[in-house]
Amino acid sequence: MMGLKQTSTFRPFRLSPETERANGFILIPVLWVLGFLALVTAILTRTVSTDIKANANLLTRAQSEVLSDGIARLAIRYAVANPIDGANLGAFTLNGTPAHCRVGNSIAAISIASTAGLVDINTATAATLELLFTAIGAPNPAGLAAAVIDFRDPDDVPTPGGAELAEYRAANLTHGPKNAPFITVGELDQVLGMTPELFARARPFVTTVSRLATPDLTLASPEIVAMSFPAELSNQTRTRYLRITVSVRRASNSRQYTREAVLLLEPRVRGGFLLKGWERTALHINQSMNFGEAIPSEALPSCVDQLLLVKS
Repeated sequence: MMGLKQTSTFRPFRLSPETERANGFILIPVLWVLGFLALVTAILTRTVSTDIKANANLLTRAQSEVLSDGIARLAIRYAVANPIDGANLGAFTLNGTPAHCRVGNSIAAISIASTAGLVDINTATAATLELLFTAIGAPNPAGLAAAVIDFRDPDDVPTPGGAELAEYRAANLTHGPKNAPFITVGELDQVLGMTPELFARARPFVTTVSRLATPDLTLASPEIVAMSFPAELSNQTRTRYLRITVSVRRASNSRQYTREAVLLLEPRVRGGFLLKGWERTALHINQSMNFGEAIPSEALPSCVDQLLLVKS
């Protein structure tokens, strides 16, 4: 009996042309969806990363703002607790020279200045104002000084070279002179001829509370002394007003946050002082440099335990 020869032929499975075309149409949207999901994932990852960084920056800012406020309050307590001795108050010089200290991983610059060493824009003479505006580079210092006097005096008669309502209208300004004393230093930028740049330069040197015609040079900063006010004008009755400025930055961040307080030392009231000003300012101590970089933060005294420590 002859055996049967059995043969088998392997035929690979193939899709019909119609099915292959259908699968191709299906594959394209699948790849598109996968690509879209990958893009969305990348965007979400980047957004989350950005949000984390933004939240970290907000936290750093909040911490620095709270620190500047807290240190300013400590500095007020320190100023009230320590008697003024000549041109000094405890560890501070009343010409505004800053002292540096550390708190945690932040660095603080603190200045305590007697407003007697500043130019009072309410009571300064035209000559005093002209010297100030000359020093900060005003193009027309005499005219700007006259405009300040016209802004604060009660009449509508322009000082020679100054500005009353007609001049403000001619300059297309919607406001005119106040015809009353300055309440805050910030009002100085409303004076005709005062630009934002000039105001920023003048801001550190002016006050509204000293009530002196010229600054007391024994309490003035080196910058004010260099403005060549007459030396005989330095022996004046000193005011009991102090301007406290605190700038804080993280040791790893150059951004600063500054609190400025103005207080009147008044032993007859509870607490020993009256708060006359409390504002956040963009005018930082050592604004042109990252203060404290010359000295490692660990080498600075503690703000709380050393510099501002009030002995009971």
